[in-house]
This record gives sequence, C-alpha cells and structure tokens, in this order.
Amino acid sequence: LDCKRGMHMSIPTGPPSYVPFETANRWHQLFPVLNEGQLEVLAQYGQRHSYKADEFLYKEGQRHAPMVVILSGYIALERGTVDGPQLMATVGPGMFTGEIGTLSGSARVGSARVVEDCDVLVVGEESLRTLVVAEQELSEIIMRAFILRRVGVLEDTHGGVILIGSRHSSDSLRLREFFNRNGHPLAYFDVEQDANNYGLLLKYHMTAADIPVIITPDG
Repeated sequence: LDCKRGMHMSIPTGPPSYVPFETANRWHQLFPVLNEGQLEVLAQYGQRHSYKADEFLYKEGQRHAPMVVILSGYIALERGTVDGPQLMATVGPGMFTGEIGTLSGSARVGSARVVEDCDVLVVGEESLRTLVVAEQELSEIIMRAFILRRVGVLEDTHGGVILIGSRHSSDSLRLREFFNRNGHPLAYFDVEQDANNYGLLLKYHMTAADIPVIITPDG
C-alpha cells in the first residue's frame, strides 16, 4: 500500500491538552500506527476511497459506520459537548477510527471530519468481524485500541448525549440507569448539585419544570 507518510503538511496526532496523564501515557495503544505489512493485510478486508477536506466520513449517532484506516491525510475525531464540538483525537497515516461498538453497528460516539484530503481503507462491519477472528496480530492491536477508547468515552462526563436532571427526580434516575445499563456514554448535569447547571436549561430554552431534559448530539 502507498501509505504517504510525511508527504503533506504535518498535523499533530498526539493527545489533546485536556486528556488526563494516564490516558496520554497510553496514547500509543489508543491510537496505534500500523506498519506497512499490517496495512497490506488490512487491504484484503477494505475498500479504498478518497475524501476531500471538510467532508464527514460519519457523524456522531450514526449506526453501522465502518472502521476507517488512514493511508494519507488527516481526520479529526470530534464529539459534541455543551460548549460545541470537542476534538477527541487527530488521526493520520497508519492510524484507524472506531471503538468496540463498531463491531456491532452501535451508534458512533463521535464524528470523523477530514482536515486534509485523504486516502483511506473503509472496512465494513462484517469484514471487520471476519478480520478480528482471522488475523490474530491485527486483532490484538485493534481490540485493545477499541476497548481503551470505549472506556475513555464512558469516563468522559462532558460529551455525547446530555442529561440535565435532579437527584430528586425519579425519571432522571431511571434515564441514567438506562444509559449505564446499555453502555451508552452520557454527560449528566444535576441542577441540585451545581446551580450553574441551571444555565444549561436556559441555553436550551427549558426550565426546572421540564426536568429531566435530554439533548442529543444534534441539539
């Protein structure tokens, strides 16, 4: 494969500044760079496509989105927050998108936006499952990254689906239990614990009488 490393502008692919030290220290496992031999194997399971800057490969909440392996160019992985899109990571040549939910077609926890024209390998859901069974070396690398990414997303309390509720609201409790039971990332803001969270209600033109309030990535 022609994995064009360094032929275009260099864009940092390290951890964003807000990432905890423990996560930053494992960034090479979260977002590993595959070698040429591994990319050659992956090529057997994917199809090559090209995308232009500012195109989206998939958007937050989309189901059955494929794993994307970057051959050239760069892609920003972003997640919606109460303050707007947050950069989770920038992935470049030899790196790949996805997390554990990609294997089952679950809703994506973030969007993938092209920041520099890129060539990629698109590995569909069924092909990815076949790869994980058939290719032991790649499977270990991919599954470790997928699991670590999922854990990181679940520990993030600011992105994805937003729930504004109250500890005294039984409906708020039931919703939190529902999201936790299904392993879906949830940012929870309790108006009883922090009066500043009332500002979120105002932002979305709601009042305390509307609690619990759920805001999806699309607003």
